[in-house]
Amino acid sequence: MRSLARKEESDLEMMRNGITILFVFLCLSAFAIDGIAGGLVDCWKVWSRCSEWSRRGTGILWKGCNDYCKSLGKPGGSCNWVNNNTCAIAEIHLCVLDMSNSKSNNNGLQLTHLALVDSADLKVNSEPYAMEIIWRNVFVYIYLHDTALYGFYLEITFSCFPCRCANDRPSGRHFKVEQGTPGTSKI
Repeated sequence: MRSLARKEESDLEMMRNGITILFVFLCLSAFAIDGIAGGLVDCWKVWSRCSEWSRRGTGILWKGCNDYCKSLGKPGGSCNWVNNNTCAIAEIHLCVLDMSNSKSNNNGLQLTHLALVDSADLKVNSEPYAMEIIWRNVFVYIYLHDTALYGFYLEITFSCFPCRCANDRPSGRHFKVEQGTPGTSKI
């Protein structure tokens, strides 16, 4: 019985250490330039710039693409399907602008040059965009912060109050505490 309790205690200690190491690794990789989070952040920026979800949301809006192209003297712009090699998602809606300097080849087909519109390319004379709430980001941040707080809660409670129940099951998940007189308990 004691060896089973020691084994469960060592398993619990290994799980706590594993969670701590994983948390530290994720925190460090978030600040690494070419870390895991770097690619995810790049993917998020590209995908949220002109995706289906950002019609009312982030970066340059679909209407904003058109306004930006017109401010540069181009005929107009639109969001088209463009392959993106920097992201794990195969195809992403990106803001592209139709360049007016299209050339025709020998067959008479029009070759249109497309350029990605970046928010850093916006000129001072372009129209300002209204501030809008991006609900996708709000929900993602709420979810991430809730899970982080729950992880801290588990880490603190497991490290400060280790399970020392006499009649616990071998799984270690369900505990049976016998109640004694008020103010005392049999553990």
